Amino acid sequence: MKNRSAFLAGVSLFCCFCLLVASGVIGGWSSKGLRAWGILVAEVLAFFLPTVLLILPLRRGEPLKIPVSTKRLSFPTVRFAIYIGVAVSFVSFLLNLACLQLFGQDIASMNPASFRSSDIGSYFFLYLFAIVVVPAVVEEIYLRGALLRVFSRYAGTGLSILLAALVFAMLHGSLYNFLGPLVGGLLFGWLTFVYDSIWPAVIAHMVNNLFYLLILWFTDAFSAFGIWSHFPSVCVLLALVFTYLSLCAAERLFLTGRVPHFAQGQHGLAAVRALVMNPASLAFVAAFFAKTVFGVI
Repeated sequence: MKNRSAFLAGVSLFCCFCLLVASGVIGGWSSKGLRAWGILVAEVLAFFLPTVLLILPLRRGEPLKIPVSTKRLSFPTVRFAIYIGVAVSFVSFLLNLACLQLFGQDIASMNPASFRSSDIGSYFFLYLFAIVVVPAVVEEIYLRGALLRVFSRYAGTGLSILLAALVFAMLHGSLYNFLGPLVGGLLFGWLTFVYDSIWPAVIAHMVNNLFYLLILWFTDAFSAFGIWSHFPSVCVLLALVFTYLSLCAAERLFLTGRVPHFAQGQHGLAAVRALVMNPASLAFVAAFFAKTVFGVI
């Protein structure tokens, strides 16, 4: 089959999206402790199965190797990933907050798992594992490990990172929680490309997830004290600080010549046709609009 790996990428995306939607429906029926386990199992299934679905058929002829090297995972690398993770957290939160205010929605719309801080209680470490650690690992293995590699077979590095970021945002399944994941996906993809490893992106992703968990607790615990009159301003200040720190660290990488040049792929339109216009990818896009725009899923 021509463009076989692109078609398999679309199949895996459609499978991933369907599993996430189904787990969201089932998760709303569970109790506090079971909900954490449900989130954990749903994340593993929703991203591990599509990864297997994408890798196994390609094991012969055009094998897909996930970049899991730890050779460049030094202290400066970890620190840089943390800076980016914190910067992404504040920037994405502010972007999503702006979208919510623009459309007159409550901040609860940014909580796709539909749980409150009061649900955590004695299950703190379980929720920490289920919300912060596991999603960062399995999502990066699939999105920046497998999917980005497939995209790179057709498109150049820049377009591949953009497409993977768009997919990352779409899999969050909400128009109000779209811009934040898009920004995060772009930077996580760039980190994976620079270090040829998913682990810096995993670290940044974990920081972002931890921020999300803390914000959920913070807004639940202190919303009655009128924190929203000052909280966005504090977020803007911290976003600027950590963006500056991230840019300084990135500048050092560029000056020392440790950032590879973007690879060239097919012509942009040809790559997009191969990756987006196949039946499986169109089914994924249709499912996304059916859920987020028309609300029929």
